[in-house]
Amino acid sequence: MKKEFSVIAQVADLDTIEDSKALIAGDVVFATMADESAGHDKFIRQDDRATSSNLLDQYKRNAKKLRVSVDPALIGVKGRRFAFAIDAYLAWGRRQKSKDPVVLFGGAHTANGVNVDVMVFIDGRLVAYSERVLPHLEAFTFRNSLTSLIEGLKDEYRDAAFYQAEPLAEWKIPEVNWVGREALKGLRYKRVIPQATNSVSYALPAGVALAGVAIYIGVITVGWQRLQAAGADYEIAIDNPEIRKQGGINTEYLDLMNTRRLYLEEPRKQEVLAKKAAEIAAGVAKITGLRIMEMHLPAPTANTGAQIGLNAHTAAAQTMPGSEGNQLAVSGREPDVLLVLSAPKTSATGLDQAESMMAGVAEATGLSLRLAMGGTREADGKRVFNVEGFIHE
Repeated sequence: MKKEFSVIAQVADLDTIEDSKALIAGDVVFATMADESAGHDKFIRQDDRATSSNLLDQYKRNAKKLRVSVDPALIGVKGRRFAFAIDAYLAWGRRQKSKDPVVLFGGAHTANGVNVDVMVFIDGRLVAYSERVLPHLEAFTFRNSLTSLIEGLKDEYRDAAFYQAEPLAEWKIPEVNWVGREALKGLRYKRVIPQATNSVSYALPAGVALAGVAIYIGVITVGWQRLQAAGADYEIAIDNPEIRKQGGINTEYLDLMNTRRLYLEEPRKQEVLAKKAAEIAAGVAKITGLRIMEMHLPAPTANTGAQIGLNAHTAAAQTMPGSEGNQLAVSGREPDVLLVLSAPKTSATGLDQAESMMAGVAEATGLSLRLAMGGTREADGKRVFNVEGFIHE
């Protein structure tokens, strides 16, 4: 079947694809459900995407949004219009009204590997998004990496159903249902905006908008009245002579219960690491020629001897420029992540190439880095680096 669209998955595709309309995915698009401060500092922020088709959900104070950014090379391209694959995936997911999790794999093939958008929907609402870069389809490690990804999702989302969409090539594995182009229905081609309006917009008839405002005001009024009534009931209750005779309300017990609640609501380290894994993969994928062969979170316990190829003060940390404070934070800590990275061999020494590579990864991911034991080796014209990383939250 002849393709109805061309795919731009990396900046180089802009020179080879001349169609006036193209689908964008892969390396040229960055997305996250993290807070306002998260994002790709070199990409251009676009308007936020609604994670639910329910209008009232989107006007809630803590409503989740998918924040999307694009490569600056897509801005101002004359005679070209683009459609976001991620918008089509969102529309497909909102139509899935299953109470059980629905996981959609989308994305594109790039020079760095298979760039996969992992989107989890429950009852038509996007509840989780991550980006993973898997080895190339023909790589012997591809199947193992894919199996590891799926098994991790099965552990996190029980009874989940898995689907895969174009422009990815079909994986043809039993547990993943192929929906292909079905998930790309209704593509809307337009120019990429140079600056986000920081809003999720809807086109509403005036009557619907006014009704929405009336409902919103009514909800606030009812909520305030209930709060006032609850406060009055509490004042009456604690003023009860029988309660006063028994010593009154024990606020220390209430404080203890509140402290326990706050403790349970604190993010756990494993949750931070899972979120960071996706951010690390996305950051490394932006560095030309660099590939992740293995990622271990948390890092396995290793020999604490001197790091290969680094002297004592350099081994303290390879940090982002200007983040000297991170070096002190790393001292005496066990690493959070172990990365096995592969890059084409350059004319520089292994140590010089490692330091240059780590500087780029540190800037892209926010990690502090150092070479692990057995830090570098060479194979088939490539250098492989074992790198330990430290997360700063």
